[in-house]
Amino acid sequence: MRGRSGYSLIELAAVLLLAGLLATGFILVVVPVTQGFLLMRGHTDSAQKAQHFFNRMYQELVTATNVVSGTAQTLVYDRRGEGGQSQRRTLHWEGGSVVTLNDIPLYDNVGAFALRYYTTADSAPQDDWTGTSRLIEIVLQSQIGSGTLYTNRVYMRNVR
Repeated sequence: MRGRSGYSLIELAAVLLLAGLLATGFILVVVPVTQGFLLMRGHTDSAQKAQHFFNRMYQELVTATNVVSGTAQTLVYDRRGEGGQSQRRTLHWEGGSVVTLNDIPLYDNVGAFALRYYTTADSAPQDDWTGTSRLIEIVLQSQIGSGTLYTNRVYMRNVR
């Protein structure tokens, strides 16, 4: 009798079935992990950009000497610049995706932006700057990921 060579159809079907099960299990594990990693990276990028934005705005606003006007989406103020001269600055959001400072983009992928004004830390917020306002709250919502909301308050210490 001759020896058999090759594999039977049942052996090939069993190997293909096991390979398919392993591939399916691998995909079911790797795809969600990859999606989670990409989502986490997006949130991290958004948080870093927001931190940079708020640090910049803090540096800008604590050196402000006068607020010319303030609405829910625009703040015009004067600050001391290089050499002590006064500089006029405009922080603005038009409902698009970019917040600008003197028409220079500061933060992109903005879903919502608002400025709120307070006379004291525990007073009710106002939509417009008044002569008694001393505190500005900046609210920024990112379009990245789940639309994280960032908020910061800055006390205008040089504005009288």
